[in-house]
Amino acid sequence: AVASLINAKRDEIIFTSSGTEADNIAILGVALKNKNRGKHIITSVLEHHAVENTCKSLRKKGFNITFLPVDRYGLIDLEELEDMITDETTLISIMFANNEIGTIEPIKEIGEIAKKHDILFHTDAVQAVGKVPIDVEAMNIDLLSASAHKLYGPKGVGMLYLRNKGVREGWGKYIEPIMFGGGHEKDMRPSTVNVPGIAGFAKAAELAKNEMPIEIEKHTKYRDKIIKNVLDNIDDSYLNGHPTKRLPNNVNLGI
Repeated sequence: AVASLINAKRDEIIFTSSGTEADNIAILGVALKNKNRGKHIITSVLEHHAVENTCKSLRKKGFNITFLPVDRYGLIDLEELEDMITDETTLISIMFANNEIGTIEPIKEIGEIAKKHDILFHTDAVQAVGKVPIDVEAMNIDLLSASAHKLYGPKGVGMLYLRNKGVREGWGKYIEPIMFGGGHEKDMRPSTVNVPGIAGFAKAAELAKNEMPIEIEKHTKYRDKIIKNVLDNIDDSYLNGHPTKRLPNNVNLGI
């Protein structure tokens, strides 16, 4: 159920304790595995601390980190992204949707740019999984982080999608483990797995997938009604984030 929510295969999912842990495994694992090829990573100024601080820790270790600026709506510029790519670039990590202002980034287009330049693409989709349709194949996503409690599952369990290029052998081509001590989760996350948490995650994912069309329509209607009422009736009020390219369940207003 968790894999099908993002159109992935079951053996492409490893379970973690959180979205934050999944972000760390993805970014650090790719950076360390590919350091001989290059030490340049591109991300954005709008990332969650789980991505931002992980990238900053790599900067202290000699990696070159580019933090792309965003426009007034929180969107990155695709041309600027492509201009920042060098022969040393090994990873692009851009969040799917922002956790505060709700803006949804042009993920499919970012994936196409990454694929064109043979660069891995990771997205922190913690705020988006279960809220909007996600297709890792169609969007050319190589790594994706998510967390159960953001879609009404239990706390203490997350997941990392890793594009299958031959299971262990394929993953070994582009990522390495950052923790050691056991063979759990195909050697990528050595620790006793949270079985009841994973079961809860699976049920939440199943419900989210089945109810998504109805929930999107309902939340979008309420979202837009709230935004319109505030902007029409309160002087000097304004909307933060993109007016349409945003999560259906997010309203962020300034007064």
